[in-house]
Amino acid sequence: RACRSAATQRAGSPANLAVDRAALALGEIGAVDDVATLARALARGGETMASKFALALARHRSDEAVAALTTATASPDIDVVRAAAMALGTRGGATARATLEALLDHADRRVRYTTVVALIDLGPRPSRAALKRRKTIETDAEVRGAIRKALGR
Repeated sequence: RACRSAATQRAGSPANLAVDRAALALGEIGAVDDVATLARALARGGETMASKFALALARHRSDEAVAALTTATASPDIDVVRAAAMALGTRGGATARATLEALLDHADRRVRYTTVVALIDLGPRPSRAALKRRKTIETDAEVRGAIRKALGR
């Protein structure tokens, strides 16, 4: 209960270090009941806090945690989407890869860039076709550069 309470604190509060530790502990413990707590905290957004809770979900080894991260990629908060994308790249698996490949077409260039980085972390080889397809239509130079790196060119 103390971990769950600390996990719902906001960035900048005096309990920020406790929040970090609590979030990671919930992810490491891996109780399915904790996924909802972490997902709610992730949904609150904010770049720093979203990253912490997304990482905790990535460390949680349940299918429910992957589902929560996948759901978070549909958030209207770009920080939440980016954090979920990076966490999916850390987590890995077929569902994570499929979600990341779909995010290559996100409207926000920052999400597309983060998605390419997450695919690099995951291992871009199985996603070569999706990356090549995106490269042909990508308008942002930074994203194109990341795609070239992912493709090894």
